[in-house]
Amino acid sequence: MQIRKALLFLFILVGYTNCHAQDNEITATEKRDRINGIYEVVNYVEKQQNYTEFKKTLQLKKEPAILLTNLKKLKVGVSETGHGYVIHMVFNKANTIAFKELTYKNLKKPLAIVVDGKIIIAPIVNSPIEHGKLEITGGFSLEEANTIADNISKEHK
Repeated sequence: MQIRKALLFLFILVGYTNCHAQDNEITATEKRDRINGIYEVVNYVEKQQNYTEFKKTLQLKKEPAILLTNLKKLKVGVSETGHGYVIHMVFNKANTIAFKELTYKNLKKPLAIVVDGKIIIAPIVNSPIEHGKLEITGGFSLEEANTIADNISKEHK
């Protein structure tokens, strides 16, 4: 199987952490208004864990690295492997370079996508995304992929 470089966000389950946020960070459980966007995760422990618990314990930077309003395209598609569905996202030209730098900086780390103050997904960056086109994978059902895409598209529209 050939995986297209720069188009893959690998969605995996990672660990539980009980760390405290620093001044420039927020945890997923804090009741703060957050701008919809993609946030750097500043702390987590890599272990197999219940994904819901993992999301509750993520520490995020206070401000998003990329705003979701900067998406050019968002759609659900069938995985290249034929097993499950994926979410395709394409950023506008202005944010392609910023997203490339963000993915280089966060290789093998999660990035959190926040909509309406909630982390809707926190995929692991599997490879640098150089052209502003990415694919979030995770063996999603069609319903799961559509729900994630619908949440992201709230801000995108």
